[in-house]
Amino acid sequence: MPCKYTPKYKVVPLTVVLPVQVGNIDSLVEETKLCPDRIKVLLHQIYSLWIFDELNDKKRDSYYHKEGWVNLSGERLMSLLTNQYTQYDKFLEDNRIIEIKRNHNGTKSYVSGERCTPYRINPRLLKPKNGRRFKHERITDYKTLKAIQKDQVRFEKEQYSDEFDTIIPFCSIHNKMEKMLSSFYFDTDELSKFITKVGTGQITLKRKSIRGIIDAEMTAHLINDNSMHKPIVCAFGERFHSVFSRLPREYRYFMRIKNVNEPLCSVDISNCQPYLVALIVNYPDVVRQILPDFSTIIDKISQLKLSKAIQYMDLCAKGEIYEFWLENRHTLQDRDDAKEEFIKRILFDSEQYQKKKYKLARETFKTLFADVAEAVSTMKTTDENEFPLMKELFSDKKGRFSGKKCYHKLISCMCQRLESRLITGLIVPALIKQDVGPFLTIHDSVILPESKYLLAKKIIEDCFKRLGVKPPTVKIDHYGAFPDEWL
Repeated sequence: MPCKYTPKYKVVPLTVVLPVQVGNIDSLVEETKLCPDRIKVLLHQIYSLWIFDELNDKKRDSYYHKEGWVNLSGERLMSLLTNQYTQYDKFLEDNRIIEIKRNHNGTKSYVSGERCTPYRINPRLLKPKNGRRFKHERITDYKTLKAIQKDQVRFEKEQYSDEFDTIIPFCSIHNKMEKMLSSFYFDTDELSKFITKVGTGQITLKRKSIRGIIDAEMTAHLINDNSMHKPIVCAFGERFHSVFSRLPREYRYFMRIKNVNEPLCSVDISNCQPYLVALIVNYPDVVRQILPDFSTIIDKISQLKLSKAIQYMDLCAKGEIYEFWLENRHTLQDRDDAKEEFIKRILFDSEQYQKKKYKLARETFKTLFADVAEAVSTMKTTDENEFPLMKELFSDKKGRFSGKKCYHKLISCMCQRLESRLITGLIVPALIKQDVGPFLTIHDSVILPESKYLLAKKIIEDCFKRLGVKPPTVKIDHYGAFPDEWL
């Protein structure tokens, strides 16, 4: 007789990532009442949070991250592992599969300011095989899959580590952007060959670390199996973040679009962050219409007497600001060094807590672009009395505001929101209207079929012209052929 019960949740098998040296978990739990798929989910959660931070320039170099630690809340663990999650903790600790930070009395250690405990996979299970520290498997248990589905709704922002304190709802354009993501996948066979060559030293990449390049391979499998978390929009910069946002640029050579038999390319704004600063300084009336919530700061900038701002605008619009900076900073080695210093130390560094070793760089910027430097300083020193919205923007989860420590975040917030509103409000709708898709956005970049790049380039340029501002240089990167040094 057929079963009359209809499951409330429609679930499908998912892919999870496990440490490469871990044994057969199903066999390991045979004599217990624990669910093997829930154990796999916990291990996958540790990987997911760790790899997200590994691909984050700010977090990658921290001692905490290098040691493999991530933060997991008891509430989150209860959601994924049931209210018996402490039994899973004990089992995994006893079998030396995970490690949990504990106090001297044996109780769990908690992260300051958060009800989270540090977890990590036992480092001995991460000894590489063929250069890889992780493997992937499928899970099929209905209750586990149901728990994951509910968890993704309840803990939406925590899917992306602890970087985003607040997320905001999607608009109709975000929904269309999300829908197009499902058209993208990876050629995992070719990616695997590339990862093997990187891991064995046959390919040398110009990166400080190749760990993230190798370990992120599992994320490509998760994407292909539709096992990744949903995209979100963060409240800070209103940016649309998907799983593609953090993947290494090298992975774009292995990205494909379903039912599209041609290579991909990216179309993006050259010198985007410096260019956005140039817009704020040179076109305050235009920017005020896009960022009305920052009118107080924009009004202060509009009163400055400009002399060098036009030259700065020209260099940014031509995509030459980093080359110009390199010419004037003789201690830097190459364009990448110039870009890093200009972005991190000139535009977005704190004015309250500046390091002495960057003093010459700051003085050089003031000499070259005195009025732009003054405008940048204005955006980084405005306080909460002049701009009350600052407390709402930069208070932590408990509503605490750190005062001067937060002032420099204002320029980042302004630039990110300006970028996001230009992309989401102007460029993406225009691309959709002209049937350029399917495409995906990674901040100011648009990845799309190669045959559409000229049309996309013109659309982006026209969007800025309609605003009445000097358009940026639109850069094209093609991913149809590997770089010579990979061959």
